[in-house]
Amino acid sequence: MKSMTGYGKSNIKNEYGELTVEIKSVNNRFLEINTHIPKSMVLNEEPIRKSIQSYIKRGTVDIFFGFTLNPDVPKQIELDIPTVLSYITASKNLKEKFDVIDDLSASSLLRFPDVLKSNLADNNIWDDIYILGIENSLKELEKMRETEGISILADMNKIITNLNNLLSQVIKRAPLIVSEYREKIKSRISELLNDYAIDEQRLLNEVAFFADKADINEEISRMTSHLEQFSNEINSLDCSGRKLDFISQEMTREVNTMCSKCNDISATKILIEMKSEVEKLKEQIRNVE
Repeated sequence: MKSMTGYGKSNIKNEYGELTVEIKSVNNRFLEINTHIPKSMVLNEEPIRKSIQSYIKRGTVDIFFGFTLNPDVPKQIELDIPTVLSYITASKNLKEKFDVIDDLSASSLLRFPDVLKSNLADNNIWDDIYILGIENSLKELEKMRETEGISILADMNKIITNLNNLLSQVIKRAPLIVSEYREKIKSRISELLNDYAIDEQRLLNEVAFFADKADINEEISRMTSHLEQFSNEINSLDCSGRKLDFISQEMTREVNTMCSKCNDISATKILIEMKSEVEKLKEQIRNVE
């Protein structure tokens, strides 16, 4: 089992300098990848996504790249002519519209962002190492996700144990519901009729109707199956958060149905506690990949 939350970082070098890759992931029902990359790596975005998809099934993933160039690497600096023209045009417009002095100089232009660009930055100088850097970061991310997954698994196993214990109490209580109802209604009729004889046939019909309405054996059977499926899934090597989410929804359905059918205070108290435990499971599932 893996959590969807984690962080991984790696540093890798080549002849130009050092590349830092950071990856963080948080919960999401689907896989969403956000690549924070410079313009020089736009063409590498698809391989970056494929690398992430090979490790991660779902969650929101953010990947960041940092670059440190070696000081002795030669850099060719060039003017970004379209950017320079844009600044000059903007300065002329200011002068014409507001009658201000146009004191734009070469030195002031060079201080504006994007006026200068390095040919080195535009070349794919990290092509030989960026995939390796991503994979190293993903491995670190996986370690953290697996460690957190162990904690989640332990909590889920405790909850499943609690649910099985509560379901056992419901199973013990279920046969008593009808017999207690029979005695209760018989006692109530006796009070109302005093010394008059009770019509046993009508009483049996009433009890039979109640027994059919309050029968939760089918729900108990399905709930037992769901708990077994859930336990098998969380302890499997390829545990799926989506599958766990589906099973938990079915658990909620069975518990709600039993609550509405049993019409017994003692059983209802147990079932409400079961519903609370299922909600705890759902909270944990939101963290599972």
